Amino acid sequence: MRKKRLISLVLGFSLVLGLTACGSSGGGTSAEATETPKATEEAVKEAANEVTDDKADTSTAADADIPESVQGNIKIAVIRNQPPNYHTEQNLAGCKEEGEQLGWTVDTFITNSDNEKIQEVVAQCIDKGYDGLIVSHALQPYAYDMLKPARDKGIAVVTNDSEPFDADGNILEGVTNTMQDDRGYAEQSIGYLLEDLAADGVEKPKFVKLFQGPGYPNLDRRDEVYTRILSEGKFEELEVVTPSEPLDIRGEFATKISAILPRYPKGSVDGFWCFYDEPAIGALQALNDIGRTDIKVCFTDVSDEVLNLMYTNRDVFRATSACDPFLLGKAQIRLMALKLAGEETPDEYILKSVLIKADDINESTTMENLSEVIKEWGPGLIDDLNRPWLDALKEKNGAS
Repeated sequence: MRKKRLISLVLGFSLVLGLTACGSSGGGTSAEATETPKATEEAVKEAANEVTDDKADTSTAADADIPESVQGNIKIAVIRNQPPNYHTEQNLAGCKEEGEQLGWTVDTFITNSDNEKIQEVVAQCIDKGYDGLIVSHALQPYAYDMLKPARDKGIAVVTNDSEPFDADGNILEGVTNTMQDDRGYAEQSIGYLLEDLAADGVEKPKFVKLFQGPGYPNLDRRDEVYTRILSEGKFEELEVVTPSEPLDIRGEFATKISAILPRYPKGSVDGFWCFYDEPAIGALQALNDIGRTDIKVCFTDVSDEVLNLMYTNRDVFRATSACDPFLLGKAQIRLMALKLAGEETPDEYILKSVLIKADDINESTTMENLSEVIKEWGPGLIDDLNRPWLDALKEKNGAS
């Protein structure tokens, strides 16, 4: 089991990068770009997780030549343009753990979905001389121009769910954009919902779509698959429910689903398909409030809360397709290390999606032990980014 992930994401003012509040580009509210503090507690045990195959590199960490360019006072800034939710917390925790095991300094910043603030923070990080930037959820049209000064200075850049593309759709040279397997998310979760309903004798189910967008690259990729499957006639769409307040997705969907349920008596709607977990949790709340268990819900993303809700509401919360945000953070740091070492890196890196069914988990299942019941889950998913010299660098810095 990997090290217990403990990271505080307090949105205080004392660790702000010298920035003052500025108006949000969306709703006129103010947001601070906050540097997240270091974890207050470290786990004391971590089980070994060894992956072997016929083509495994037989070099040992002791044999590896560690590139000089990844050693010394390496400083990485991780800037995430999202609210301080579970996925933000875990992604930043993965970056910090992997980076600190390499002996690096990893500073993390949250800009709370404020597209003006992220540009200010990135500009200041460039001025402060970081060796690398990991930037999450930077959108068109500003992402390319925002990051080009970093590349012009020779700063390594990895992005996540971002759009660092020029007007012709070409990615900024030297940048790798990471993402979860959003199309796989949709294929797996919609496919399972159709399969599950077919087992109940439902040939062409009726769905309500819980969507946020367009304009969010990761959700738009999921929508591409949803739209294709709908066009193939595999289900009927009754209506689309969307939020108007992005800072309270769960609460707003709970309210909106409660409002539409009277129009859908038992037998008139078969399933809700949700583009991520927060709308799904809101929908589950609305269903539970009136005791409805006749509608099945499938969605994407996972957390300890989701696993608990899936187990205790297995008749409704049927499955989710997900990637581990903690593991994605570790992958982003490994890509950064490969860039600093001068190795060739891809323009795009996608972390494989994994289907998690309510029927496969138990009351003790958590994010820490999920791989015990879902064999595809676990750190082996990013073994392609490991190198003997990375292991050697971790050993040199005392990482177990």
